[in-house]
Amino acid sequence: MYIYKYRRFDENSLNALKNNEIWFSRGVKFNDPFDCSL
Repeated sequence: MYIYKYRRFDENSLNALKNNEIWFSRGVKFNDPFDCSL
């Protein structure tokens, strides 16, 4: 299974690629208040 996310090319994106990292938005920033209850 492959998941793609197109992003702008900047230093943060390049560092994430180099360090084999991913990041997620905080649950409170989702547009559905019931999507993620923390």
